[in-house]
Amino acid sequence: MNGVDAVQRWLTGQRCSDDFPYRDVVASVREHGKHFVPPQMLEVLGQAREVANSVAGPDAGGRLLRSFLNVLLDKADGRYDYRTYLALELLPLPDADRGDIVVDAAAALRYRDRLVVALIADVLRFEHAAAEDRRQPLPELRPAPGLTRKRLRLGMRVLQPALARLGLEQACAVDDVRPDRLWRAVEDFLDQDERQAVALSMLPVSRVHDEYLFLRVLQSWEATFALVAVDLCGVIQLLGDGHAVHGGARLDAATGILREASPLFSLLATMQVAAFRDFRRWTEGASAIQSYSYKLVESLCRRPELARLHSVAFQSAPQARMRALSGQATVQSQVGKLERAGFAAVVEDQLVESMASFAAALTGWRRTHYSLAVRMLGNEAGTGYTSGTAYLKEVKDIPVFNRVPSTPSGARRDRR
Repeated sequence: MNGVDAVQRWLTGQRCSDDFPYRDVVASVREHGKHFVPPQMLEVLGQAREVANSVAGPDAGGRLLRSFLNVLLDKADGRYDYRTYLALELLPLPDADRGDIVVDAAAALRYRDRLVVALIADVLRFEHAAAEDRRQPLPELRPAPGLTRKRLRLGMRVLQPALARLGLEQACAVDDVRPDRLWRAVEDFLDQDERQAVALSMLPVSRVHDEYLFLRVLQSWEATFALVAVDLCGVIQLLGDGHAVHGGARLDAATGILREASPLFSLLATMQVAAFRDFRRWTEGASAIQSYSYKLVESLCRRPELARLHSVAFQSAPQARMRALSGQATVQSQVGKLERAGFAAVVEDQLVESMASFAAALTGWRRTHYSLAVRMLGNEAGTGYTSGTAYLKEVKDIPVFNRVPSTPSGARRDRR
C-alpha cells in the first residue's frame, strides 16, 4: 500500500497512534526524497498531525507520532533545519540534562554505543543490499563495487570498539562477516524502541544513494558529541566536589571516545563529491553549525567570548547559547576554583595532561572536519546560511580552554 492510501485508511479508522502506518510512510518518503514528497502526501500527513495533536495522549506512542510528523513536515512548515534533517528528535541520544547518566559514565557510554552500533550497522546493511539489488531505495549515483567494499571495511572499523563493549564482538568475529548477518545480530540486540528509532530516522531529502551514508555518519557524530557533553557535565560535577583525580579520568574518557570515533571521518570521506553536491542542493537551511551537542561541548569547556556567543554559530544553537549566557559552570571555571582554593598542585598533577589531551582531540576533529569540507565543497558557501569552508577555517583553531595549567618539570601522573 502506498503512503497516501495507508494514512487515509488510518484517518478513517480508530486513529490509534500505535497503529499509524510508519512503514508505508517512510517507504514513500524514501521513494521520492523528503524535498519531493507529493502534495497529496503532505496534505494527508498534515491531517494526521492535526489528529495526533488533538487525540494522541501523553503516552510514548502519542509523543513518537507527533515527533515523527513534525520531522516529516519541517519543509512544508518552513522550519527545516539541521535537527529535523537528521531526525534527532527521534533518536535516543545521551542527554546532558539527565542527572543519572551524568553521574553514571558507563550508562552514558552504553546509550551512545547502542545507538552508534545500530546506525552504522544499518548503513552497512544498506550499502550491501544496494550493491546486490538495484531496486533498493535511493537508486541515484550508486557507488562502484570497489567503493562499496571500502565502505564496508571502514564501517566495521568504526564498529569494533563499541561492539566489544556491548558484548557483540562474536557477532562479527570473522573478517568477511556479511553486513546482513551483522545487522540481524544487532537488530536482535536492540529493543523495540531502538529498532523503531533506526527505521524512522532515515528520511533523506533526495534519491541520491550517498545521502544514506551522510545522514547515518552525522547522526553518529551527534550521538558521540552528546556523550562527550554528558562526560563534561560529569567532569564539572566531580571537580566541583573536589575530586580532581576522578574528574581527570572522566575527561580522559571523553578524549578517548572522540579519538575512537575518528574513523567516522574516513567512512564519510568515501562519499562521492558529485553525489554530495547533488543532494546538497536540497538541504538549504540545515547546517552542522546548528548542532546543539557540539556547541554544548564547546561551551562546557570554557565560557566562549561574547563575540562568539553573539555570532551566527551560537545564535544557530540557541539552547546552548542560553546555557552559556546563564553562567553555567565549565571545566575551566571549576579548575580555576580549585586553583584559587589552594589546590594548584593537585590541578597540575591530575588535570594538566587530561586537559591538553582533550584539547588536542577536539582541535584535531575540527581540523579534519575542515579538510573534509574543503574537499567536498571547495570554496562554495555553506548551507544553513553559513559561509561554508571559510567559516570552518575561522573556527578550527579556537582555543578549547582559555589556558591549560603548566606542568611542573618532572611532574608525573599515575592514576590509570
